[in-house]
Amino acid sequence: MQVNIEELKCPICMQIFENCTQTNCGHAFCAECILTSINHNKYCPICRSEIFSLYPSYNLRKIAEQAKNTHQELHPKENSQPPKFWDEKIKEFNQKNHRPNLGLAGIRYDYNILTRVMTQRCNSYSFAAWFVFLLVLAYLVWPYDLIPNTEGLFGFLDDFLILIWGIWALHKIVSYFEESQRNRPNRVNEIRQRMRELRERNQNNQNDRNNQNN
Repeated sequence: MQVNIEELKCPICMQIFENCTQTNCGHAFCAECILTSINHNKYCPICRSEIFSLYPSYNLRKIAEQAKNTHQELHPKENSQPPKFWDEKIKEFNQKNHRPNLGLAGIRYDYNILTRVMTQRCNSYSFAAWFVFLLVLAYLVWPYDLIPNTEGLFGFLDDFLILIWGIWALHKIVSYFEESQRNRPNRVNEIRQRMRELRERNQNNQNDRNNQNN
């Protein structure tokens, strides 16, 4: 899958993501960059929404590492701390700034994060392949030809081109599913991590309610 390097650059330092981290509003930054920015200003540098939750983006981290391995000119930041260090910093930030009883607002922010993750997983090539494949099927069952077969060799040319197009689309779809199967363990781990974060938030909310009642 081709990746645009510009889409993997942090909006703050303009370098490729290092320990990529997402905010509750759905934007991605280097962990060090966004944590440093929050110390001076608690609002998102892009949309100006208030930041009160951070999430390690393991999917983008993996893509960024693959890009670094592919493009030798992309070097990691100097004196960069390991991912575990920044994950602990993120956890500390979330514990310090978590909001109890968010209700619908919390659901909305969770929706922003989940929507962004799903968008990252959307493969434009796979979508195009499915579209072409379905278009080819529709053409094959359609009773009319672009060029009638009565036109001789040219009459079969459109059928041949459509058939080649359909084979290409089918190949892309199969390749996409094979890649999805290889990446399935990573997706499962990411979902589990997200669920752990949500459970921790719910537990913190429950503890706050208990403290208020006491």
